[in-house]
Amino acid sequence: MVQHNVPFAVADHFSPLYKECFRDSPTAQGFKSASTKTTCLINEAVAPHFKKELVMKMRENPFTLVTDGSNDTDEKQPRFRRLVDAFSNPLTEVYLLFYQATLPVFTLLNLLFQRERSSIFQLHGEMTKFIKKLCAKFMKPSALQGRQVHVILYKDPLNQLPGEKLNVGFTTRATLNRLLEAGDITPQEVQLFQQAALAFLVRAVEYGINKLPLKEAHLRHTRFVDVQQRTECGVEDALYFIDRFQELLPFHGPEEQDKVCEEFLEYQLMDIPCPKIPPPLMLRSFGGVCPQSSAR
Repeated sequence: MVQHNVPFAVADHFSPLYKECFRDSPTAQGFKSASTKTTCLINEAVAPHFKKELVMKMRENPFTLVTDGSNDTDEKQPRFRRLVDAFSNPLTEVYLLFYQATLPVFTLLNLLFQRERSSIFQLHGEMTKFIKKLCAKFMKPSALQGRQVHVILYKDPLNQLPGEKLNVGFTTRATLNRLLEAGDITPQEVQLFQQAALAFLVRAVEYGINKLPLKEAHLRHTRFVDVQQRTECGVEDALYFIDRFQELLPFHGPEEQDKVCEEFLEYQLMDIPCPKIPPPLMLRSFGGVCPQSSAR
């Protein structure tokens, strides 16, 4: 099934098919593996084995991330000419450096979403940090301090930094200044780049605020699950889940809720050792981390 990319739903037909094809086989007559069991076998047994084998090979041998290519090198082709024009333009380097400097902000949040272990208690705080990090790249600090992300006036030009003060990355700014001093680009082109960078950041913030569940109460109230954040939370966070999931958490009487409050205070006062902060991710160990960062 994996080799031929066949849908798991096909497995629902295997049991009756084998019984019909191999009527004299006790094994075939007793075969029972529909889509649910087959999915579990492939994802939980077969896939980890071959993924580990692939990672070990990638650690020891060079590999490429791009396998598709083209032998179309005719200089008269429009696509080839567009590529030549793009990579001959000095500003292309500046745009790529800006992309390189900005991408880690998105990557860190994306890695949190891809964690295998549950990290729901971190989502609200990390999503808020993500929006504020983007805003800090093009907004005045006074317009951000003490404000919730939904009330930040990030589109107001009065709250935005001038083009020359945008945080586009140190290497990006240095390259931009070098090209300008060398006469390879004009002040007008510098201004166009700064306007494009500002427009990108503003649009990224707008998209993040509109798409991320920043107002989801469920996420805000899960912080107390994290032992490192438990002292910053209140018992109302635990009571929120009791009220929301009444059938699963039947603690609705006054005495029961008083007991919950007492246990919550004990939880806050417990001497729980905080987990050590993991060392920075090194490039050499990246291959070992990849398999544990699969999306759910």
